[in-house]
Amino acid sequence: MTFPPLTPVVLGLGLVAALPALSALGVTPTEEPVLRRVVMSTGGVALFEYTAPTHGTQPLTLTVPLEQVDDVLRTLSVTDPAGPVVGVRLAGQAPLAEVFRTLPLDPDALTSPAALLDALQGTPVTLGGPRAVSGRLLSVTPETTTLPDGGQQTRHRLGLMTAQGLRQVILEETDSLSFDDPAVAEAVRLALEALAGAHHKDARTLSIALSPGEARMVRLVHLAEAPLWKTSYRLTLPTAPREGEADPGEGRLAGWATLENLSGHDWRDVSVTLVSGNPVTFTQDLYAPYHVERPRIPVEVYGRLLPSPDTGAARGGAAVQAAPLALPQPEAMPARLRAAKAPFEADFGATADASSESPPLPLPAPTTVTAQVLFTLAGPVTLGEGQTLLAPLLDQTLPVRRVTHVRAARPADPPLAALSLTNATTAALPPGPVSLTQRTDEGLAFLGDARLPLLPAGETRLLAFAADQDIAVSRQNDEERHVAGLSAARGVLTVRQIRHADTRYTLTNASPQARTVVLDHPRREGWSLVAPEDMEAVATTPEAHRLTFTVPASGQRTVLVRLEHIDMEVLEAGTLDAPALARLSADGALSQDERTAVESLTQLAARAAEYESRAAQIDDEIAEVQQAQASARENLKAVPPDSDLHARFLERLGQLDDRQGTLESQRTDARAEARAARGELESLIGSLKLP
Repeated sequence: MTFPPLTPVVLGLGLVAALPALSALGVTPTEEPVLRRVVMSTGGVALFEYTAPTHGTQPLTLTVPLEQVDDVLRTLSVTDPAGPVVGVRLAGQAPLAEVFRTLPLDPDALTSPAALLDALQGTPVTLGGPRAVSGRLLSVTPETTTLPDGGQQTRHRLGLMTAQGLRQVILEETDSLSFDDPAVAEAVRLALEALAGAHHKDARTLSIALSPGEARMVRLVHLAEAPLWKTSYRLTLPTAPREGEADPGEGRLAGWATLENLSGHDWRDVSVTLVSGNPVTFTQDLYAPYHVERPRIPVEVYGRLLPSPDTGAARGGAAVQAAPLALPQPEAMPARLRAAKAPFEADFGATADASSESPPLPLPAPTTVTAQVLFTLAGPVTLGEGQTLLAPLLDQTLPVRRVTHVRAARPADPPLAALSLTNATTAALPPGPVSLTQRTDEGLAFLGDARLPLLPAGETRLLAFAADQDIAVSRQNDEERHVAGLSAARGVLTVRQIRHADTRYTLTNASPQARTVVLDHPRREGWSLVAPEDMEAVATTPEAHRLTFTVPASGQRTVLVRLEHIDMEVLEAGTLDAPALARLSADGALSQDERTAVESLTQLAARAAEYESRAAQIDDEIAEVQQAQASARENLKAVPPDSDLHARFLERLGQLDDRQGTLESQRTDARAEARAARGELESLIGSLKLP
């Protein structure tokens, strides 16, 4: 059947609207839509596409598991050639409780006729049979009698208030009972319908009202939670080359997808598409009712004063804002995906051995869309609810290369036997485990297991599958620092220093064949790699510098890996000291101009340091003089003013004052000389022409 072009009508938050009852429209629902297509995503959801024939205003019904209702309400899309959808109706989250909330009885009243009549006391009824009578129910009294055989029987005596007075009738002896009040009869009918619908408490049926139109095909699409589909690979290597033969450099990679049908429905002749990517997915409780909390205030009584509490004046005249009311979050609805698993059942034939010459299996052609890769399985799929399917995705020969992977960041781990796999397909390969085998004269041999990350088209990844016993690695670390140059500007001298972190790797190959080694040397923040010579390839991973080279057969190779870091030390004229400058001058890495400049700076810095040291010595002498002056003054207070001792102490105090004055003058001169030397030093730095 060919579908005409359709214009989709997407239903969003207004999906469940207050619509008139479908029965009032004079239409009957059509059959359930047929599932045609399933698109399973690695985001934990699946897209389900249905079609259903309809005509006129016949509504569609779609039954979904209860745990999928939130996703259906959020994502349901209806495509109808006749026009937009009128609306969608479904029972509430707790339909049974909602129905009985408005009825004059509860579910327990429907356990037996006696319980129903007991709950409806006062209701007018009519009883048919040998003793036909009409009246209002007064009482329902159980009576237990003993039978002739010794058994017991319980019957119920009804008390009715009739026009002739009180009458009693045994309920079990009546032929019929009807409610004379139509409202009561309707309530009982609705209660029975609600109980009947409660048998499907784990599912909800959506009734979709359509626009009027001719016979046509309507398409429904929605998302729902689904198990993550998984990818696994089988990589088969050809027979190992004999001595003198070239390595074929290829392997056969077979990819398979494992998926489960936990949708709540059987899949029959369904088109299945698998989407590989990292989409954003989420869920929201659209099916749970939300209630806004409202403040409770007292009833106002005339004459009663109830002033509001004073909150004080707001600063700056700003109005005081009341805190918003927080909406309570509903309890999260658990996703009750059934864990039942059934035996494999599908239209696909038995799995073909990767090394056999059997006809190739039908494989999906990957299609790249926005940030996603789609694999549509060949042929329709039939899969019962709760069953698991293993379907082929890929069977192709890809370039591979045998290497030894050395991870220097984990020195305790041995070198790893690995394969360098290049994705020569047109689409990214999903991540998954890889089982490695190799052909031998006796059949396939198991090599090990590996993990394949997401592999974009054209890129290469390493698959480590075992320890490599033929390669031994030793290492030696060393670090050094040296001056690489000077620069001067605005009275500031900048010293450029280079630090080297060297690691010397010695690799010993015990194999009679040359071995390609991929060495991952750890990266250091702010450090750059000085690429060694004779490397086949130099690359960078998020954690390491990756070097590729060859170790000769039954031989050794030493590789020096050097990381370099540049330090810039800033020296201002006021903090330069002669010893530090002398060390710079002695560094052989300086040019002749740089060395000459440093020698001139050293002389000025030494002169400034000499005067600064002299000024510091004078400060110490002045402190000693001041201490002696204080002692002399104390002695003067202790002797008579007209005594010889007083005169001697007074003369000593005068000498100390003269000494302090001389020292202060010398200190002023020393400080001036130091400032002059520092000024000359700054001027010299400013006049230097250094790169």
